[in-house]
Amino acid sequence: MRKCAPLVLQMLVENAIKHNVISNEQPLHIRIYSDQNKIVVENSIQKKNVLPEDSKGIGLENIRKRYSFLTSQKVEVIDDGKLFVVKLPGL
Repeated sequence: MRKCAPLVLQMLVENAIKHNVISNEQPLHIRIYSDQNKIVVENSIQKKNVLPEDSKGIGLENIRKRYSFLTSQKVEVIDDGKLFVVKLPGL
């Protein structure tokens, strides 16, 4: 079983909800799984046209800083236009 920094999974799920359209016609798909000693959180991208003013990447930066205290491994963030993927080093 992989471990991650406290509240990081919650932050990533909240981030996905905040930035994407969610409806019956456009459900938001979020997957959380383990892959090669990393915890992976990925979601479909269906960006909202209007985002809250406080959307400045602060959440992801906080996650990166948290992990820098816990491990030398880096948090990976991948945005290919269809999927937004965050790979967290296992602790």
